[in-house]
Amino acid sequence: AYLGQGRVYMSTAFDNPADARMILRQAISDDPFLVEAYFELANAEIKLLHYDLALGYLETAARYNSTSPELYALRAQAHLGLGNIDRAISNAQRANELDTTHLLTYRILGEAYIADDNLAEAHWPLSTYTTYVSDDAQAWAWLGMTYVYYQEIDTAYEILNQAIELKSNLFDARLTRGQLYLDEEEYDLARQDFATALGTNP
Repeated sequence: AYLGQGRVYMSTAFDNPADARMILRQAISDDPFLVEAYFELANAEIKLLHYDLALGYLETAARYNSTSPELYALRAQAHLGLGNIDRAISNAQRANELDTTHLLTYRILGEAYIADDNLAEAHWPLSTYTTYVSDDAQAWAWLGMTYVYYQEIDTAYEILNQAIELKSNLFDARLTRGQLYLDEEEYDLARQDFATALGTNP
Protein backbone atom coordinates (compact mmCIF):
# COMPACT_ATOMS: atom_id res chain seq x y z
CA ALA A 1 0.00 0.00 0.00
CA TYR A 2 2.83 2.40 0.82
CA LEU A 3 4.49 1.61 -2.52
CA GLY A 4 1.25 2.35 -4.35
CA GLN A 5 0.77 5.59 -2.46
CA GLY A 6 4.36 6.61 -3.21
CA ARG A 7 3.81 5.95 -6.90
CA VAL A 8 0.74 8.17 -6.82
CA TYR A 9 2.79 11.04 -5.42
CA MET A 10 5.46 10.45 -8.07
CA SER A 11 2.89 10.51 -10.89
CA THR A 12 2.56 13.42 -13.30
CA ALA A 13 -0.71 14.43 -11.67
CA PHE A 14 0.87 14.96 -8.25
CA ASP A 15 4.61 15.28 -9.03
CA ASN A 16 5.56 15.48 -5.37
CA PRO A 17 8.83 13.56 -4.93
CA ALA A 18 9.42 14.93 -1.41
CA ASP A 19 6.18 13.42 -0.07
CA ALA A 20 6.73 10.28 -2.14
CA ARG A 21 10.15 9.86 -0.53
CA MET A 22 8.68 9.76 2.99
CA ILE A 23 6.03 7.23 2.00
CA LEU A 24 8.50 5.00 0.13
CA ARG A 25 10.86 4.97 3.10
CA GLN A 26 7.97 3.61 5.14
CA ALA A 27 7.40 0.93 2.50
CA ILE A 28 11.04 -0.16 2.80
CA SER A 29 10.84 -0.09 6.58
CA ASP A 30 7.92 -2.51 6.40
CA ASP A 31 9.56 -4.70 3.76
CA PRO A 32 13.33 -4.24 3.22
CA PHE A 33 13.21 -6.64 0.26
CA LEU A 34 10.70 -4.60 -1.76
CA VAL A 35 12.91 -3.82 -4.76
CA GLU A 36 10.34 -1.64 -6.52
CA ALA A 37 10.30 0.71 -3.53
CA TYR A 38 14.06 1.23 -3.84
CA PHE A 39 13.63 2.05 -7.52
CA GLU A 40 10.83 4.53 -6.82
CA LEU A 41 12.81 6.07 -3.97
CA ALA A 42 15.88 6.46 -6.20
CA ASN A 43 13.67 8.10 -8.82
CA ALA A 44 12.36 10.54 -6.20
CA GLU A 45 15.91 11.41 -5.11
CA ILE A 46 16.92 11.99 -8.73
CA LYS A 47 14.01 14.40 -9.17
CA LEU A 48 15.20 16.20 -6.04
CA LEU A 49 18.76 16.26 -7.51
CA HIS A 50 20.06 14.01 -4.71
CA TYR A 51 22.07 11.82 -7.07
CA ASP A 52 24.41 10.23 -4.52
CA LEU A 53 21.46 9.20 -2.36
CA ALA A 54 19.79 7.70 -5.42
CA LEU A 55 22.88 5.63 -6.19
CA GLY A 56 22.90 4.37 -2.62
CA TYR A 57 19.35 3.09 -2.88
CA LEU A 58 20.13 1.53 -6.24
CA GLU A 59 23.13 -0.32 -4.82
CA THR A 60 20.82 -1.84 -2.21
CA ALA A 61 18.27 -2.75 -4.88
CA ALA A 62 20.99 -4.43 -6.94
CA ARG A 63 21.55 -6.94 -4.15
CA TYR A 64 18.03 -8.26 -4.74
CA ASN A 65 17.65 -7.76 -8.49
CA SER A 66 20.70 -7.05 -10.61
CA THR A 67 19.05 -7.74 -13.97
CA SER A 68 16.33 -5.10 -14.00
CA PRO A 69 16.61 -2.56 -16.83
CA GLU A 70 15.13 0.02 -14.46
CA LEU A 71 18.12 -0.40 -12.15
CA TYR A 72 20.56 0.53 -14.92
CA ALA A 73 18.37 3.27 -16.37
CA LEU A 74 18.11 4.97 -12.98
CA ARG A 75 21.83 4.53 -12.41
CA ALA A 76 22.43 6.20 -15.75
CA GLN A 77 20.24 9.16 -14.77
CA ALA A 78 22.03 9.57 -11.45
CA HIS A 79 25.48 9.40 -13.03
CA LEU A 80 24.34 11.88 -15.68
CA GLY A 81 23.32 14.27 -12.93
CA LEU A 82 26.73 13.89 -11.31
CA GLY A 83 28.51 14.48 -14.61
CA ASN A 84 29.83 10.92 -14.84
CA ILE A 85 29.08 10.68 -18.54
CA ASP A 86 30.93 7.44 -19.30
CA ARG A 87 29.14 5.66 -16.46
CA ALA A 88 25.82 7.12 -17.59
CA ILE A 89 26.36 5.78 -21.11
CA SER A 90 27.48 2.32 -20.00
CA ASN A 91 24.52 1.92 -17.62
CA ALA A 92 22.03 3.13 -20.24
CA GLN A 93 23.51 0.71 -22.76
CA ARG A 94 23.14 -2.13 -20.26
CA ALA A 95 19.51 -1.17 -19.61
CA ASN A 96 18.86 -1.23 -23.35
CA GLU A 97 20.50 -4.63 -23.70
CA LEU A 98 18.22 -6.01 -20.97
CA ASP A 99 15.02 -4.58 -22.44
CA THR A 100 14.82 -2.90 -25.82
CA THR A 101 11.22 -1.84 -25.12
CA HIS A 102 12.15 0.31 -22.09
CA LEU A 103 11.56 3.67 -23.80
CA LEU A 104 13.02 5.96 -21.14
CA THR A 105 16.38 4.27 -21.64
CA TYR A 106 16.56 5.66 -25.18
CA ARG A 107 16.02 9.19 -23.90
CA ILE A 108 18.64 8.81 -21.17
CA LEU A 109 21.14 7.34 -23.62
CA GLY A 110 20.51 10.15 -26.10
CA GLU A 111 20.91 12.77 -23.40
CA ALA A 112 24.16 11.16 -22.23
CA TYR A 113 25.58 11.18 -25.76
CA ILE A 114 24.55 14.84 -26.11
CA ALA A 115 26.36 15.62 -22.86
CA ASP A 116 29.38 13.82 -24.31
CA ASP A 117 29.17 15.95 -27.50
CA ASN A 118 28.64 12.76 -29.47
CA LEU A 119 25.79 13.83 -31.73
CA ALA A 120 26.36 10.97 -34.13
CA GLU A 121 25.62 8.34 -31.47
CA ALA A 122 22.81 10.42 -29.94
CA HIS A 123 20.74 10.24 -33.13
CA TRP A 124 19.46 6.66 -33.05
CA PRO A 125 18.24 6.51 -29.44
CA LEU A 126 16.53 9.89 -29.71
CA SER A 127 14.97 8.96 -33.03
CA THR A 128 13.67 5.74 -31.49
CA TYR A 129 12.35 7.50 -28.40
CA THR A 130 10.50 10.26 -30.26
CA THR A 131 8.91 7.70 -32.57
CA TYR A 132 6.87 6.52 -29.57
CA VAL A 133 6.88 9.58 -27.29
CA SER A 134 5.75 12.60 -29.27
CA ASP A 135 5.21 15.17 -26.51
CA ASP A 136 8.74 15.47 -25.10
CA ALA A 137 9.99 18.86 -26.31
CA GLN A 138 13.52 18.44 -24.98
CA ALA A 139 13.99 15.12 -26.75
CA TRP A 140 12.84 16.69 -30.04
CA ALA A 141 15.32 19.54 -29.53
CA TRP A 142 18.19 17.12 -28.99
CA LEU A 143 17.12 15.15 -32.05
CA GLY A 144 17.09 18.36 -34.07
CA MET A 145 20.67 18.99 -33.01
CA THR A 146 21.69 15.61 -34.39
CA TYR A 147 20.11 16.44 -37.76
CA VAL A 148 22.16 19.65 -37.82
CA TYR A 149 25.25 17.53 -37.20
CA TYR A 150 24.36 15.36 -40.21
CA GLN A 151 23.67 18.52 -42.27
CA GLU A 152 20.06 17.52 -42.89
CA ILE A 153 18.98 21.10 -42.41
CA ASP A 154 15.40 20.93 -43.68
CA THR A 155 14.65 18.04 -41.34
CA ALA A 156 16.43 19.85 -38.52
CA TYR A 157 14.11 22.83 -38.98
CA GLU A 158 11.05 20.55 -38.89
CA ILE A 159 12.19 18.83 -35.72
CA LEU A 160 13.19 22.05 -33.96
CA ASN A 161 9.90 23.69 -34.93
CA GLN A 162 8.08 20.76 -33.37
CA ALA A 163 10.08 21.14 -30.15
CA ILE A 164 9.24 24.85 -30.03
CA GLU A 165 5.55 24.16 -30.66
CA LEU A 166 5.58 21.94 -27.59
CA LYS A 167 7.59 24.40 -25.48
CA SER A 168 8.05 27.84 -27.00
CA ASN A 169 10.92 29.00 -24.77
CA LEU A 170 13.00 25.81 -24.90
CA PHE A 171 16.64 26.91 -24.77
CA ASP A 172 18.29 24.17 -26.86
CA ALA A 173 15.68 24.41 -29.61
CA ARG A 174 15.77 28.21 -29.83
CA LEU A 175 19.56 28.36 -29.71
CA THR A 176 20.00 25.69 -32.38
CA ARG A 177 17.37 27.14 -34.69
CA GLY A 178 18.76 30.62 -34.17
CA GLN A 179 22.16 29.42 -35.33
CA LEU A 180 20.58 27.89 -38.43
CA TYR A 181 18.86 31.20 -39.20
CA LEU A 182 22.13 33.05 -38.64
CA ASP A 183 23.96 30.73 -41.05
CA GLU A 184 21.30 31.50 -43.68
CA GLU A 185 21.55 35.25 -42.96
CA GLU A 186 17.98 35.39 -41.65
CA TYR A 187 19.09 37.91 -39.07
CA ASP A 188 15.71 39.01 -37.72
CA LEU A 189 14.58 35.45 -37.15
CA ALA A 190 17.94 34.56 -35.60
CA ARG A 191 17.74 37.57 -33.27
CA GLN A 192 14.28 36.51 -32.08
CA ASP A 193 15.40 32.98 -31.31
CA PHE A 194 18.55 34.13 -29.53
CA ALA A 195 16.57 36.65 -27.48
CA THR A 196 14.17 33.91 -26.37
CA ALA A 197 17.07 31.59 -25.56
CA LEU A 198 18.76 34.27 -23.49
CA GLY A 199 15.50 34.88 -21.66
CA THR A 200 15.42 31.27 -20.50
CA ASN A 201 19.15 30.77 -19.89
CA PRO A 202 20.90 34.16 -19.53
